[in-house]
Amino acid sequence: LLSPQFHRQLAADMLGNRVTHNDMMEVAECALQICVECESLRQARQRSTQRGILLRLENESHQLSAKLLSEIFADLSLNVLGNMQVLLDGPSFLSMIQELLDHDVPAIRQRAIVFLKDRLQSLLSEKRMSQIEHGLYLDLCGRLRTIIKTNLTKLFAEKGDQPSSSSSANAALSLPYAQSALLAIDVLVLKLGKTPQWQTVVMDILGEYLSYFDAVYVLVGLRSSSGHYQQKALESRKFLGSLMLSCSSLCMALHAAALPVFPALMEKTLHVFVSEASQWRDDTVRTMNLDSDRRAHVLFLRSLISATSIMFSSLPKFSHPYIATILPLLLEVSTNFASSGEEAVVVDVAGMDDDAE
Repeated sequence: LLSPQFHRQLAADMLGNRVTHNDMMEVAECALQICVECESLRQARQRSTQRGILLRLENESHQLSAKLLSEIFADLSLNVLGNMQVLLDGPSFLSMIQELLDHDVPAIRQRAIVFLKDRLQSLLSEKRMSQIEHGLYLDLCGRLRTIIKTNLTKLFAEKGDQPSSSSSANAALSLPYAQSALLAIDVLVLKLGKTPQWQTVVMDILGEYLSYFDAVYVLVGLRSSSGHYQQKALESRKFLGSLMLSCSSLCMALHAAALPVFPALMEKTLHVFVSEASQWRDDTVRTMNLDSDRRAHVLFLRSLISATSIMFSSLPKFSHPYIATILPLLLEVSTNFASSGEEAVVVDVAGMDDDAE
């Protein structure tokens, strides 16, 4: 399977024989379906008092461990997908993923996009890319943008002030799915965003992300009747942290071209920064009963600081008007972290030029 000659033969065969391609699509879909079923089986058995599965074969009966069975089959399925990556070149893999992303089963779409995100990491080590692949990745980026927009629109349409089990379930699926698409776009932008044919696309994406900002931040503060954050609020906080880091990556790819939207981006960033810092000042965070609520605040604050650092390094000569606002906030947050015993927030400035640092 690792033989380059075999790989070339398979790719050449697929140019004229779509049967091979269709067979691989079916294998990939079945492997993903098995992973989903194994996860459903594991969760169902955790909620049940019965921990085993009774298997009857004619006159024989066997008691199987549901947990062990699901882990074995899930591992085998992931191995199938891993081996299939070796067999498929970039265009063939992207064609397979595009079809899986349109699958009717939401859990398969979620698995497919996580798998895509892992595969895209290999892009960073590739030195050259054909024009065909450039076009395919542009199409893929458009598909990922649609995934983000569709899932967020569905979430925004729900009544956020009325917590329900269905609302939490939708948030548990929609936001991680959108976040995975967000991170996949981030990898694409990191590799291709500075090329001329991607600059306009990157600018459009930055505008889209800014349009999501306010609506997502409204969901961040939703609480249940007991005063704890709803699941939707916790997932929204994670997504917003990733959204801000992605905005900073887009700025890094655009540099001076991002200047028209930079003031609006910094205005939204500072608004959130002031709000988060005030919650530490008022002891809102430190007096939270649930560790998950406190941890969500801490992780979001770290994402916020890292994103701001990257934005400043991307446009250092235009960041000075915001330093007078953000520096006292950083000092205040640092003091609050030290007094609460939390791990310090560290921003890595390695790689910045002298002016940016």
